[in-house]
Amino acid sequence: MARVLVTAGAGSIGRSIVGSLASEGHEAVVLDDRELPTGLGVHKHHLGRANDRETLDRALEGCDHIFHLEWSGSVHRTTLEPLQTNSHNTCATLTVLESAKALGIPVTFASTCVYRGDHPQRTPESAPHNERSLYVAQKVYAENCVRAYAHMFGVNACSLRIFNVYGSEGAPFQIIPRIREAIRSGTGMQLTGDGGQMRDFIHVSDVADAFVKTIGKTFHGEAINIGTGVGTSMLELVNLAMNSTKREIPITFVPAKGEEARYLIADPSLAHERLGFKSQIELPNVICGLLA
Repeated sequence: MARVLVTAGAGSIGRSIVGSLASEGHEAVVLDDRELPTGLGVHKHHLGRANDRETLDRALEGCDHIFHLEWSGSVHRTTLEPLQTNSHNTCATLTVLESAKALGIPVTFASTCVYRGDHPQRTPESAPHNERSLYVAQKVYAENCVRAYAHMFGVNACSLRIFNVYGSEGAPFQIIPRIREAIRSGTGMQLTGDGGQMRDFIHVSDVADAFVKTIGKTFHGEAINIGTGVGTSMLELVNLAMNSTKREIPITFVPAKGEEARYLIADPSLAHERLGFKSQIELPNVICGLLA
């Protein structure tokens, strides 16, 4: 059994990870400045954020591993507030790595699909990064810090490049909550470009499983894709939702944003090799329930 600190453990991914830890016989400690729902079953909840070293070290007492999920901005917020988001994200990640170095415990960092996405094939970890996105630039910097601490100081650390996470919750700007709102309101929705942008949608419970599978393994700073290997376009997703719910969704197409990648589909081979991970939930099988 391991005791794991989950930064930003009150978020939707964090709560799913806490549940997966419990089901595998591990204990979860949460560090978050938000309250937790009752009945989540955490060992302890510390109010605060990871860039506060004193609070972080207090939360780490007795822990064997860190899942570092805390991140202060979406793609949109990072574009609007690059200094504020980068200041927190950089400090928080470095603070976690410093504590991990001092305590000799592993770190699993939550990164994102950082790729340029020029081609519709599955994307390996070696593919070029999206240099048009400040959000990606911040994630890549954090990944580089993880890699540097592994090589310079021997910290057992890796970065999980999570593709498009979905579940019963989600921010209003994400595609599935937007589809849900369009169905409920009947007012339709906007898609950028021609709607042909393809994404690898992975269920939050599969993401949680990938994190738990890093416990007890040795890493040297590598980045690992966490996805299904299946691409679905935005227009295909809307059509899938209409077919599943028997409801029409009027679509308006608006110009694509300059930083948006065209194709983001994971090559999950390394996750299978290093973690023994394979996604279990297929989007078409659960889409109707997500939109109810």
